Amino acid sequence: MSGFGEISRRRFLGRLMWALALGAPWRAALARTRVKTPDPLAWKLVGTFHNRHGARIVGLDYLRSAPEEANVNRLVDLICSFRAGWRQELQYADGQQLRKLLLLQQQQDFEHGRVIVLHGWIFSETEVRLCGLTALSQAPTLR
Repeated sequence: MSGFGEISRRRFLGRLMWALALGAPWRAALARTRVKTPDPLAWKLVGTFHNRHGARIVGLDYLRSAPEEANVNRLVDLICSFRAGWRQELQYADGQQLRKLLLLQQQQDFEHGRVIVLHGWIFSETEVRLCGLTALSQAPTLR
């Protein structure tokens, strides 16, 4: 019985063990790249930008300087930590109202010295975090 594609049980098990051994690091790397499902509010916040390309550039620069914030859910949490109940206000706001609320938060950032300087430009923390969300929304793991 030496037909095409025949393989002994021993050879099959040997190849299976090699495949599993070689696949283990790949599976571990894949498991590390899995992210929690992004907060739906993230997409709404990203939608406030008219110029997403510019926001993405600023966001990438910011995330390089603050890698601990390079996570969609973390950025949304930080943006929503402005005051109690802020997340709900942002979630239920329509587009125009959402922009007004975020502008208010940015003004408060400037008034309280919560600013970030990138390449000589001064941004509010809220603004760079929104830009960071925009940058992350282009990442393949979020599509």
